[in-house]
Order: sequence, then C-alpha cells, then structure tokens
Amino acid sequence: MPAPAPPRPARNPRLAVFLFGALNAVLYAGLTPLWEGFDEPFHYAYVQQLWKTRSLPVQQRTCLPEEVWQSFPLAPASYIVKRNLPMVTTFDDYFRLPEAERLARRRRLEQLHPNLAGADSSCPNYESQQAPLAYALLAPINALWRRAPLPARVFRLRLVCALLSCLTTGLLVLRIANLLALPEVFRLTAVFLVYGSQMFYVTTAHVANDWLAVPLFLLVLSSGISLGINPRPAAVWTLALALAAGMLTKAYFLAMLPFAFGVVIRCCLERKLSWRRGGLFAILSLAPAAPWYIRNLLLYHNLSGQQETYGGVPVPALLNAAVQLPWWKSIVTTARTSLWEGNSSATTFDHRHDASSRAVCADGRGCSDGRGAGGAAIGVCLIRRQPFEQALEFRRLLIHRTIQRSLQFPKLLVQLRLARG
Repeated sequence: MPAPAPPRPARNPRLAVFLFGALNAVLYAGLTPLWEGFDEPFHYAYVQQLWKTRSLPVQQRTCLPEEVWQSFPLAPASYIVKRNLPMVTTFDDYFRLPEAERLARRRRLEQLHPNLAGADSSCPNYESQQAPLAYALLAPINALWRRAPLPARVFRLRLVCALLSCLTTGLLVLRIANLLALPEVFRLTAVFLVYGSQMFYVTTAHVANDWLAVPLFLLVLSSGISLGINPRPAAVWTLALALAAGMLTKAYFLAMLPFAFGVVIRCCLERKLSWRRGGLFAILSLAPAAPWYIRNLLLYHNLSGQQETYGGVPVPALLNAAVQLPWWKSIVTTARTSLWEGNSSATTFDHRHDASSRAVCADGRGCSDGRGAGGAAIGVCLIRRQPFEQALEFRRLLIHRTIQRSLQFPKLLVQLRLARG
C-alpha cells in the first residue's frame, strides 16, 4: 500500500498564524458574556466618563453611569462578581429562570436608553485610578456608536481592542524573535504559543486598558533589546516614547523604568551613546507622563494612585501577611492561572476538569473533529448537572483538546521547514 502523500506546505505560514490569532480574538470577544471580562463595566464606564465630561476621573468621586448601573440586574454574572455586586444574578440562577424571563431581561438590557450614559449613579467607579491613554483612544470610537444598544457597543469595542492587540502583539513577538536571531520556525512558534494562550484573550479581548498595555510592554522590551544591540537614535526615541505611553496606560510601567534607564546608562558608559542623548531620552520618556503622576501625588499622596496604595497598608500588616502567606500554593496557583483563568468566573483547570476530560476523551477522539463534539457534550452533561457548569465544562473540554492538538504545531513547522529544504 503506497504511503500517503505528505501535506502541501502552506504558502504563507505567517499569514496562517496571524489569521489563527485574529479568529480566536473575534471568537473570544463574541462568546464572552457581557461584563464577564475582568472589571469590564468599570473600565467601560471610564471610557464613557471621559467622553461625557472631557475630564479625568477621581477616585471615590467619579461614579458609574446610570446605564451601566441599571444593566447589572439584567445581565448575568459569575458568583465571584456577585460578591462585589449583590444585585447581579449568577449564571447558574439565570439559566434556571424560565426562557420567557431570560428573553425579557435581554430585551430590557438592549432597550436601556443611551441617554442614561450621561447620568451618574451612586456607585463609585473604582477603576478611576487607572492612567487615561487606553480609554482616551477608545472614547471617540465608542461615541460613534453611542446610539447603539449597550451590548452591541461593548462587543464592538471588544473587537477593536482584541484585534488591535492581537496584531501588534504578534508583530512585536516576531520583532523580539528577530532581534534574538531565532530561526523562522521558532519565531512562528513563539507567536503561535501567544495566540494559543487563553490568558492572552482574557486580557485583551474585553474593554479595559490591557489591550494597549500588552503590546506597549513588548515594545519597551524589544526597543531595549534593539538599543542594547545597536544603539541607533531611532531605538532611543522608540524606547522613550514606548515607555512614556506605557506609563500613561498603566502605573505598572513604573517597574520598567530601571530596565529602560539601565540600558541607556550602560550604552552611555560604554560610549555607544552620548550623555546628551541619554538626557534627552530621560526628558522624552518622563515628561509626557509626569503631569499624571504629579496629579496622583497631589490627590492621593502616592505616586501610582492605585487603590491598593491609596489609603495605605501598614508595614506591620504587610510583614504579618508575608509570614502567613502559603507561598508554594500561591506560586503554583499563579503559574496555573497565568495560562488559564477563565475571566471573572475563575474557571481554571481543576481536578473535576481533568476527570471529565478523561471520561469524555478516553476513546482518543474527543473533540478533535466535528463528529466528537456531540458526544463530548453528552458526556459532560452526565458528569456535571448544573446548566451553566455543563456549558463551562464543555467549553473547557473543547479548548483543552484544541490546546492538545496545538502542541503539535511546532512539530509541523519543523516538518514544513524540512520539506522546503
């Protein structure tokens, strides 16, 4: 029996990888329920507030728009969100409601009048702490759709965030791989692994500031590497502007200051860069963000303005927590949730998932093809009883099997490389 012919190599593997990421971004933005993204209603309220008042928000003073506030009882949410917002209905309770009641809530949600966005509720927006750049970029886009129903507006903004972040992140990962002189097969593998991460989409495919923070972090990193390898003026200015934009996006970019300034100072000490140009780098990187952080000092008496530091935590309390913290368990949990967190429902991989996945996929087929999907759903429903839990489990199984198949992708890339000679 003749051996099967080898598969034809893709003409443009880069395009295939980027298309894979874009399709995942669209799918994730569309399948994530309203407000299921981390703190999404509060981030979206920031976008609305910027356009409405043309002013920066202030912690404990800026409140959610009435439109967002009135959506909470109508849109289901996770049990974790309910701890913070008691008026929401959990997913399990929501899917126990009669279908007519669920449809009625959906109609009321879509019929919320857009003018409610101009009225303040009594609920403070705890995301008022965030730096404004990402929201300022989204505000005029959101204004274009201000007459659309709330769910449609949020979905469209999610698409903008997800696709822009997906494209720029992929390009910057390729840039870093190119600076490190990695072979093409490893460059594409690196991009694919990013696009295959659930946490990438949970971070970037909802309305927030992370869609901009992720590529800006990679831009700072790649610009620093480029400057260290070849200290050209363009690399200096790119690093400075990326750092400034990052600090205007998230206060976490303050942690990148030692890295960026360390690279510049080293280049100056090695006389690859003049001290005058190093001084210009300092001005260009710090001056744009300086007003925001001076404002934080004046309003909150701390540099970052983050709610974790606003009001202060006593040093003895921090030391006491450090002693009592289960460090090993925390490290393991952090490592696991870095790959899979499951949005605000925190549906990360657990023992129940492992057991059900083995039960459903024991025949070796699982959900690897379209014919296995129905069997997987039936198997999961036999194991898990509650309606929403069944849906979550089925989704996890589908993506789990996808990840298993995706792990074969680097091998396929190597084979493609060998086939091309």
